[in-house]
Amino acid sequence: MTTAPGLFDPDIDRTPLLRLMRRPAADKLFVILFTARSGSSWLTDIARASGRLSYPDECFNPGFLPTMSRALSSATMADYIAALTRRRNTQGVYGCQLTYHHLRAAFHDEAEFLSYFRGAAFFWLMREDFVLQAVSLYK
Repeated sequence: MTTAPGLFDPDIDRTPLLRLMRRPAADKLFVILFTARSGSSWLTDIARASGRLSYPDECFNPGFLPTMSRALSSATMADYIAALTRRRNTQGVYGCQLTYHHLRAAFHDEAEFLSYFRGAAFFWLMREDFVLQAVSLYK
């Protein structure tokens, strides 16, 4: 499995990651599939405030992933996902958000992404008014 170049530092000190790996990984996973301006930030805020649904933000956004992977001492996608499912484990639950652009930028293909999220629940977030969504995106 290949990952897009520049997302991970292969020479990063993995000592903090090894400490994090002592924590339990979430055993329930969910993924929110969304498009821009569909209300995903609002949904993330609600999930986080629940205290039960992790912090399902854009962990695979190529604009955020390099910084987040360094913060989690992750040299590979496998390290990164293992760290996320531990660091953001909220009462056994881990969730994230994903656009198709994020998937194509961070993973070789859909099969690679799905290999990390076997058994996860998937939700598709859609904004009811596509015209307002397009106007919001344009602005």
